[in-house]
Order: sequence, then structure tokens, then C-alpha cells
Amino acid sequence: MRRVARIALVALCAFAFLCLAATESLRNDSGQTASAVTIHFSESVRITSWDTAVFSTCSPDSGRAEAFTFSGGELAAGGRFRVSWTPSGAEATSVQWETTDTGASSDSSGTDGTQVPQEPVSPTALTRAGFSLAYEVDLTSPRSNSVGVTLKIRTGGITSLLLSTSRYHPVATACEPKGVEFSAEPATGFSVTERERQHQGPAGTLTEPEWALSFAEGALITMHYERTFLREPEAGGNGVTAFLDSSLFLASGERYLVVPEIRDGEVWTSRYADALQGIVVRFMLPEGWGLWAPWVLTGNATFDPCSYSGQGAAVTNLTSLVMSTVIAGPQTDLSAFSRTIGTTDVTLVFSRSMRNLDATSEQLFRAFELVQELWGSSIDVRYLGAFPTTSYHLWSGEWTNSQGVSANRGTPAVDVEVFLHQVYHRWNGWVYGTPIPGDGHQFYGEGWNKYYSDKILNQLHVFPDAWHYCQSWYEEYLRKVPSVDAPVTRPDLVASDQSSYIVYFKGALVAYLLDHEIQSRTHGLHSLDDLVKEIWMTCGSQRKMLDYQKMLSMLLSITGEDFGTFFDTYVFGSARLSLPELR
Repeated sequence: MRRVARIALVALCAFAFLCLAATESLRNDSGQTASAVTIHFSESVRITSWDTAVFSTCSPDSGRAEAFTFSGGELAAGGRFRVSWTPSGAEATSVQWETTDTGASSDSSGTDGTQVPQEPVSPTALTRAGFSLAYEVDLTSPRSNSVGVTLKIRTGGITSLLLSTSRYHPVATACEPKGVEFSAEPATGFSVTERERQHQGPAGTLTEPEWALSFAEGALITMHYERTFLREPEAGGNGVTAFLDSSLFLASGERYLVVPEIRDGEVWTSRYADALQGIVVRFMLPEGWGLWAPWVLTGNATFDPCSYSGQGAAVTNLTSLVMSTVIAGPQTDLSAFSRTIGTTDVTLVFSRSMRNLDATSEQLFRAFELVQELWGSSIDVRYLGAFPTTSYHLWSGEWTNSQGVSANRGTPAVDVEVFLHQVYHRWNGWVYGTPIPGDGHQFYGEGWNKYYSDKILNQLHVFPDAWHYCQSWYEEYLRKVPSVDAPVTRPDLVASDQSSYIVYFKGALVAYLLDHEIQSRTHGLHSLDDLVKEIWMTCGSQRKMLDYQKMLSMLLSITGEDFGTFFDTYVFGSARLSLPELR
């Protein structure tokens, strides 16, 4: 049965090239038509349209089959596609043809009996009934530095909603939406209450708008607004985090999209989370422009950010929407390189004016590969790195499937350490545990990151001298200690302007010492790399909490050694570090 199903699926994909370019329906080799297909599988599966992934998934839990449904429209947009299986020879357990309509609900009237107009469906998850978001982002007036956004919200299954800007990277000069307009069909029972919210940002208390909406179930709500980006560094941020002019647009979604109930960054607290059926983002571009995003391309400059399905997918998909970086500009000014690393399609976009693009892209591809080998697992279907040359410091995104940073540090070259730092966060950013009160988790989140950036730079031979960054951090440590010191798990014990030094740079040195201690005790049989892989397998890939006691248990299991005294001395304590080899 499994063998037959696999053959049927491959036959379906081979036949799709013949029939889907001209029709929105699916047809199998028996001539049966369907509006959607559900594939049940027991191991990893990957469906691609040319070189663009339509769907990719990791193995489900042992003993449980996973299912994925795609519509004729989704595949018709791709035109030609193929199926790739894992090396272990995964097979689909069944292929189910859905002969009923999977589009919007046939009951299109509101609770008061008023007819609700039906929007043209897009070849994305929006073809399913329920709560969904469709953004149209207008970049056609780049000289005005303004982005126009229209958000259409299908409200199947809900009657209220809170909209707001993202707080993931709050900055004092983040521009508020201007010219906000709302409409709803039907208008019966529709109301909007605009109010202000306050929260602590890097430059003090920030006040930002939010909109509480009430409406009849099944209403189609439209919100329009504009946001203007000026070349001004944002207080407490990382430079200019979003910008649009006649030569470039680079921003993460948090800088131009209004979203439903984003709280504390990546956590979406709405009780409607499981009702969210799909997201689509369409960009309107100036003539001659191209655009790159780390999402599924479903049409001309139209993307579906929903990479995840199942329980809790809405939270992850909204996080991807908010945190993903997009780059656009004249196609004559930008050049893209792509490569599949593991199961991730990695795309790098550069300004064509940069020198040695072939060599630079090769170096970054190899850097990505080394981080992936460290963790022992691929993440997500795609990754985007954007590196335009600018006269100002431009920074956009991390902890997600993309990043953008200006390549303008003296010479037109990419800062590989910055690239590595953000790529590394793709893995350790998934572990949300807080090991001890305060900012103790930052040692694992940032200190290890800085250490591994330097360790991988050694493997890449970026600098003629080994441990280029660790040497400079150790020199800084010797200058500051003992006047400025604290345990790497207690940066709150020093002034706020020194806390980053404790968790990032001293943290990197403690990670360096821990790695060498593991290698010394096991005579080179193990290293910190083994602990990293175990953390990912046990906590990260399962999205389970991590704490330092778990780390100690893992170390004991891996090495047979008790590292409790080491942690008490250097992780929870602040004994003086002695690293003469770094001088």
C-alpha cells in the first residue's frame, strides 16, 4: 500500500506539469479531478516547484503520520514540480483526493443575514475558510520614503480583534502608522477603538497605538495606512532598521506591518490563534525592481509566509511574518546567489557594485553550512541574507529565517562575524528557557554565539591569526577586571552599560574555557559541539525549556564527568579567567 501510494504521488507530480499550467484543478492519472490533495506521510517529504519549495517538513513524531493539504491553485502557480524523499526512503502512507470545495465557506452571510462580498482567492492558504490576513504593500513611490499598506482581514470564526505594531525590537523613533482608515463589509456592528499602550523600550517608556475591533462574524475588514522611513538611526536600536528610497527597500515586517495581538515579541497571545488559516503578502513594485523574501513565492511579488502547520502554527507563522527581512531594489543594482544547504534553500543578495561577489557568496555559504553542521540539523525551507552597500549603517532582522545588514565597513565587504551571529540564532533562538532569575539565559544565547562565531571564523581562515575576536575580548577582560565584573549569568550586578560586555564578551571567553575543559577531560573525544547537538535534539527541536541543570546532566551523560564545580566557579561565579594562549 505504501509503495503504491508513493508511485501515485510521483505520477501526480509528473502529470502536474501537463495540466496545472492551464487549469486551477487537479487531475490524477485516472482522470479524476479534485480541488485539493491531502498527503499523509510518516517521514520527511519535500515538494518543490522548479527550485522553489512548495512544501517541506521534518519527520513527525514516531508512530504518528502527518498530513498536508494543498490546493490546485497553489500548485498551478508553481507550474512544474517534483517530490524529493529523505535518504532513508520515506514513503507517503496515503494520498487523499478532496472532491469537495476547499475555498471560502459556502455560507457567505453575516450573523444579521447581510451578504458578505467574497474576495478573489489567492493560491495560498487563504483559499481555506476562516480567519486570514492579506497584505498589499505599495512601494511604487520610493522617493517619498513612504510605504502604503492595505490589510484585508477575513474574520471567519471571530467577532473581535486587537491590532498593533510589533514590540519585538522596540525603538524610540519607530514611526507610527499615519492616515489610518478602516472599513468593513457588512458595516453592521463594526466599531474601532483606537487607544495607546505603553511599554519599556531601550530609550525609556514608549507610547504606541493599538486598535480594538468589533464586528459581525464573517465580516471582511480593510485597514489602510502609511509608514515613512527616514535615514535616522533609531535610539537603542542597531542603526537604521528600515529604509525606502529610489535605490533600495530593506526592512523586517515589524517595521511596516500591523499585526494581530503580537505580545512580547514572538508570543501571540490571542485566543484566536488556532483560527488563523493563512497569510499572504503582495508587493507592488516600481518598474524594473526585483524583490527577495524568505517565503513561498505564489505569484508575481506575492508570498505566503506560512511555513508551519498544525497546533501552534499561527504563533510561528506570525513570528515569521514580523521578523522576516525583505530586500527590493532595481534589478540592475542587485545580484542574487542561491544554494541548497541540507534542506534549506539559502539566497544571498548583494549590491552589484561590490567586488568579488563569487568569492564572498562562497564564503557565506560555507559559513552557513558550518553552523548547520554544528547543530546537526537543518531549519526551515529557506534563508535570506541581504547585503546592500550603503553610506549608513543599515540593520534588519535576526532570530528568524533572514537578515539584512549594510556592507559598508570601510570596503565593500560583508562582515562574516555579523552574518554568523545571526545565522547561529536560528538554532539557539528556539530555546526559550530562562535558567535562573534575571538575564541568565543570555550567557547561552549570546556568549556561546560570540564564541562560536570566532571558532567558525578559524575554520574559514578569515583572519591570519587564530581566535581573532577572542584575543581582543580577552584583552578587554584584563583591562576591566576586577573593577567591572560579574557572573555571566548575572549581568544585572553591573551597570546597564556594562551588562552586554558581561554576557557577550566575557560570556564568549567562559564558553571558550568550557570547550577546552571538555576537550581536556575527554582527551579530545568530545567538545562543546557535542553539548550543542544534544541541546538541540533534546530541547531546541522539540521547543522545550532549557536550564543549566539540564546542561550539567547532558555533560555528565556525554563525558562521564561532573562539571558542577566548573559551573559554580565560572558560570555562576566570577573567578578570574586565565587564558594565556589568547595573549
